[in-house]
Amino acid sequence: MLSLTIVIVVLNLSLGVAILLQGRRDWSAVVFFLITLIFSLLSYANYNTLTIDPKTGLFWLRIEMFLAAWHTFLFFAFVHLFTKTGYAYTLKRSLAFLAPFVVVLGLTLSPYLFADMTVSPINDELEAVPGKLFPIFALWLFSTMALSVYKVISTFRKSVGLERQQWKYLLIGSFATYLSLVLFNFIFAGILHNTTFLKYTPLYSLPIVIATAYAIIKHNLFDLKLLATEAFVSIIAVVYFAKITIAVSVIDRVIDGLIFLATAYFGLQLIRSAKEEVARREEIRALAKKLAETNYELARSNEQLKILDKRKSEFVSLVSHQLRAPITAIKGYASLLMEGFYGKLSVKTKEPAERIFLSSQRLVKMVADFLDLSKIEQDAMSYNMTSVDIGEVLRDVATDFVFVAKEKDLTLEINVPAKQKFVVSADDGKLRQIISNVIDNSIKYTPKGSIAVSVGRDTAKKTVAVRIKDTGIGLSPDDKEHIFGKFTRGKGGQKENTGGSGLGLYVAKKMLEAQKGNLSVESDGVGLGSTFVIEFPAEGT
Repeated sequence: MLSLTIVIVVLNLSLGVAILLQGRRDWSAVVFFLITLIFSLLSYANYNTLTIDPKTGLFWLRIEMFLAAWHTFLFFAFVHLFTKTGYAYTLKRSLAFLAPFVVVLGLTLSPYLFADMTVSPINDELEAVPGKLFPIFALWLFSTMALSVYKVISTFRKSVGLERQQWKYLLIGSFATYLSLVLFNFIFAGILHNTTFLKYTPLYSLPIVIATAYAIIKHNLFDLKLLATEAFVSIIAVVYFAKITIAVSVIDRVIDGLIFLATAYFGLQLIRSAKEEVARREEIRALAKKLAETNYELARSNEQLKILDKRKSEFVSLVSHQLRAPITAIKGYASLLMEGFYGKLSVKTKEPAERIFLSSQRLVKMVADFLDLSKIEQDAMSYNMTSVDIGEVLRDVATDFVFVAKEKDLTLEINVPAKQKFVVSADDGKLRQIISNVIDNSIKYTPKGSIAVSVGRDTAKKTVAVRIKDTGIGLSPDDKEHIFGKFTRGKGGQKENTGGSGLGLYVAKKMLEAQKGNLSVESDGVGLGSTFVIEFPAEGT
């Protein structure tokens, strides 16, 4: 077992020294070195515990428990320092942890932890006799280790990218090591009085050593390249310095001295270059980590926005449904008043009735747009595709806007060839709404002049096109790029009509695209009017 102990001690100390050299200014590196040192001393103490002398074995067993307490304390400190979570060591918190630790340290060297060691009559091996306060030591040890492992697990779950891989290896290694120590060194030896597995204690440190080494080699947890460079330069420098001291002739000393100086100079340059490379790599790693964290936060924010957007759509749909019925009723009664259903209106009352009708008509359309928007966003819009004559639809829709155009002193012209049919495959109700939205938009943003609506067939494209041409405020090139966006209006439109929602053209375009149609706009510039073109594939093409 001596050779096994030596190998484990060398491995632990080598790894601890390597990490310490790389992270002299990092407290986590210092604490990790102390942990490996404690592991090495613990392995040595364990080897001496296996003596055949009960008194000597009891002495080294208490030393081993003393070192185990230190190791548990250092591991707790390591996981908080290495996570860099800014653990606040306030006075109360420090006393709450340090006071029990000091008590436990004293307990490990007293008969209250292990009262005696006896020789087993069965196998002639030493057996430890637990003291009266052994449960207190076990409780402190398990609770402290549990807090440490919990910290490692929580950090692993929160970390991303490279850091998550590093913590995965450390978590697996530390869990395997401490599970073995608890199982074989405390449950078997302390409770079941079975010391069979105590001689294998040095092996239990291998999981965390191997896991940490794997993290170093695969993921550069600490920089191994820089360490190798420093070691190589140091060995060469030591060799030539030794040659200077043992050289016989002056010439040999001068030559070896020059070689030593050259080696030292170029070696320092090499080390400096390696450090610069490490620094650049650390910067890239930090940026990559920050980018990964940012992407993670963006993904979370995006999911939250999707949830909020869905709730918004549901809310808009609910409110719109509640508003639709009363507004439609107001519009209907206003229409009956204007038609004289309740008697002839005086000149004084006719104008308010007309205003009520127009306002309610705008509200009905706005509510319809919001309902359609909600359905489009929830992918709940349904279409009943049939053969529809666009010319007939235009004649019907035009009658709804004659009064509105007249109120603004606009001329509304409907040009539909009398003896021709322009049949397309579309949803009749949705098609009427699309044409209504576009005509309504032209009336809103045409302060004077006319709106001309025409329909024709493009034989080359095999489409039927409805053109709605106005003499309105026109569109700039930038406006034409964004006019079909949600809640979007042209810059001039915000001044001309303050009551628009910016949804009419968006809803119309989405409905058209769902029916394999298209909505586009033409304009020569601001103040030169606009022409909106509704296109459908002609039926049978």
